[in-house]
Amino acid sequence: MLKIAKALAENSDAIFADEPTCNLDNGSIEYITNTLKYYSGSVVVISHDRYFLDEIVNKIWEIENGKITEYWGNYTQYLEQKEQENRTHIRKYEQYVNEKQRLEKIVDEKLR
Repeated sequence: MLKIAKALAENSDAIFADEPTCNLDNGSIEYITNTLKYYSGSVVVISHDRYFLDEIVNKIWEIENGKITEYWGNYTQYLEQKEQENRTHIRKYEQYVNEKQRLEKIVDEKLR
């Protein structure tokens, strides 16, 4: 917490924070959350604290299979966007399978 407080006091342009709420009491977490929420510089955070992420982030970068995808919003909104993407992928896959089966059936009927 001291490093974050120092960076905030120095009006740094950017803060990189890896698990900033780890091993902190509730008062310290609340202080960091409220301070970073209104911080004017850029903050890059790596955290497993979903509440903290919901409170301070407005953009999430997901790195998956070597690809970076950008999502706007907090952590809860990110999860909603991912769920929508998954439903869309499933629907498109099901359409693909159905169309493939339809075409295979036509080919089988033509070959008879």
